[in-house]
Amino acid sequence: MKMTLAIAFIGGGNMAQAMGRGIVTAKGSGETIYVMDRNPETLEKWQGWGATTGLAPSATLSECKVWILAVKPQNLKEVCESIKPYLKADTLIISVAAGISMASMQQWLGHERIIRTMPNTPALVGMGMTGMFASSVVSGEDIALAEETLSYMGGVVKVDQESLIDAVTALSGSGPAYIYLFIESLIAGATKMGLTEEQAKQMAVATVAGAAKMVETTGETPAKLRENVSSKGGTTLAALGVFYERGLPKIVEDAMVAAARRAGELSKELG
Repeated sequence: MKMTLAIAFIGGGNMAQAMGRGIVTAKGSGETIYVMDRNPETLEKWQGWGATTGLAPSATLSECKVWILAVKPQNLKEVCESIKPYLKADTLIISVAAGISMASMQQWLGHERIIRTMPNTPALVGMGMTGMFASSVVSGEDIALAEETLSYMGGVVKVDQESLIDAVTALSGSGPAYIYLFIESLIAGATKMGLTEEQAKQMAVATVAGAAKMVETTGETPAKLRENVSSKGGTTLAALGVFYERGLPKIVEDAMVAAARRAGELSKELG
């Protein structure tokens, strides 16, 4: 017998699939999931996981306690207006749409039980980081439910001011691109020194992943770990000296400020 539906994904694309894949892995099937998406090909993947699917809003939405808004930000207002008739008073809304304010969603839906989030792309491999902000009417039980649902994509950090979502965007939301650029630069530098591109890529990726794991597991601060490999007169200090001379810490800070500022601008532009 089919299980009771619990979660509705409004939009079934990559970010939704990252979360859905985690739920299916944990629960053994997608029978508790409903997915609404305009693309039949997208829905085929979900159907393969055992989910119920639909191309347009329907009463099936009303059977689901949690709705996850996973459509493109520029389409969210139209989608909210189309799904609004199927909302119940106790429906919990979790938005993963970047740049859309809590106030706008509450206005479009006529509903206040909303959690706004900012995930990042490593969620696609179960290694994501999501920042979340809950409206004042969301209960502790619902927050716990949201954290559990989002944890299928990776880590979750709750912030207590909506404005901090812009800082989350600047750090973890846009952060993977900063790391990719650094990896690109490591590979480029190594190939100029004679390593093949494949050798350089393998070593650069392992170095970044290993360093991150050290920060995560040793209990030491990044500064202490850096000091531990910076012998006086050694190669590491020679390299770090160039970074400091060129102002790398300030460059990173300024880049994050620019990302946060743009996040705020987009929020105003999109709603």
